[in-house]
Amino acid sequence: MDCLPGTEELLDAAADEAVARGAVLHVVHGRTSRRPGSGILDAERALLEGLVSRAQLPRPGLVVHLQVRHEGAGSLLLDAADGAQLLVLGRRPSSAERRSSGTGTTLLLRAPCSLLLVAVERSAPPADRPDDPDGVGPPALPAAAGRA
Repeated sequence: MDCLPGTEELLDAAADEAVARGAVLHVVHGRTSRRPGSGILDAERALLEGLVSRAQLPRPGLVVHLQVRHEGAGSLLLDAADGAQLLVLGRRPSSAERRSSGTGTTLLLRAPCSLLLVAVERSAPPADRPDDPDGVGPPALPAAAGRA
């Protein structure tokens, strides 16, 4: 998960897949900030815990494991895909200002499981999104979800 607008949609899609498969949902989030001790990861963990709780409400049997680490998207997601039935990834509309990363391509080529790509819209950020006190901008992890 990346804590950007669309994260809730992506989490709902991943949760639906986990329920349909009778699987545990593993939600992963990483940040490669140069200041890992700044408290941003803790704030993002709290945000994701709230989103996970909301996703579990309409899905009472859903078991979710949340992992938040100071690590880049590619390696974190490849680790999450190992042994998974499905890796659920988000795809945001591209913009001229935003350079695309090779993370999605890397996962398409190297993930040891099936991938589900979920289109997510850019919208207003969630009201409970943590501030960015160290000024590094949004999390480095592209829209990505857990494994089902």
